[in-house]
Amino acid sequence: MRKLLLLLLAFPLFAWAQPDSPRPIRPAADLKPIGSDLVPTYSRYGYGSRAQYTYDGINVRRVTDLEKYIRASGDVDANAEYDRFIARRETGTVLVLVGTGAVIGGLIGITNARSDNNSSNPFQGPARSTTGPSGAGGFLVSIAGAVLIGVGWNMRLSGQHVRRAVQYYNRALKHQQPGVSWKLQPYSTFSNAGVGLVGRF
Repeated sequence: MRKLLLLLLAFPLFAWAQPDSPRPIRPAADLKPIGSDLVPTYSRYGYGSRAQYTYDGINVRRVTDLEKYIRASGDVDANAEYDRFIARRETGTVLVLVGTGAVIGGLIGITNARSDNNSSNPFQGPARSTTGPSGAGGFLVSIAGAVLIGVGWNMRLSGQHVRRAVQYYNRALKHQQPGVSWKLQPYSTFSNAGVGLVGRF
């Protein structure tokens, strides 16, 4: 009987020392899920589709507007994917600028080559309209610049990294929903004392 009483007295202490079940920390802001739909697009090149993101029922005009929500979630995977998107976007911007410079330089080279070939010289006979080596080089530089612009523009578009960042963000919000944590906890009132099952919301 004495052992039973000792166990009953010691049991609340063990229950008190029992760690609470881990709860994810909710972000400071009251974040909401990010919606994503494929919207058909029409252009002279044909039909296509693009991702239209929505937050709280409002269409997101620029993908970069999602950054504040993704950062506020604190999810490591979502932030890493968004960082990859930003790095890819910055690289694409550099390629577009370099390609634009190459196209302009190539066109200037072609124009100079044609003006040199069309200049009249009384000692060389009639002017020729053929494009010389400098003109061909300018043409190749312009083509290379156009390719760089296309690649850079494609890299600037929101792609798989943004989609993954949104998926990780929404997954983090689901895990951050408040749950119920149960544990045994001793209690005492003016009339009695004992152990109670306490739910933490």
